[in-house]
Amino acid sequence: MAVLPWIVAMLILGVALWLVVMAHKVWPDADRGNCWSFATPRWYRGGGHLQIRWSEGVRVLGLRIPHVSWVPKLPPEGIAVEQSEPVKRERGDWLPPVFYFRFFVKRREMPPDEPPP
Repeated sequence: MAVLPWIVAMLILGVALWLVVMAHKVWPDADRGNCWSFATPRWYRGGGHLQIRWSEGVRVLGLRIPHVSWVPKLPPEGIAVEQSEPVKRERGDWLPPVFYFRFFVKRREMPPDEPPP
């Protein structure tokens, strides 16, 4: 049952990110914006990572607001994180994708191997 609200959340997130990218296309040289209008188009075009945390000292109607930063490239020594990784990655052409899976906790994110020049 947990997969249903997760699917809805991912659809809403996908639409929200798409709308931010479309807003950037409407006003690409904007001199006004916010952390989302700055970081999201860069992530969309250049890859990398979006780092999300709570904004410091900012609330709207008493609610905390998420702040985002763009991390274009990881340092060679990686960074400390906590994230889930599948115990066994499952892929199939005919089976539905697996959204909830057995996982282990990975505590380091390393940059992908860069192609030779």
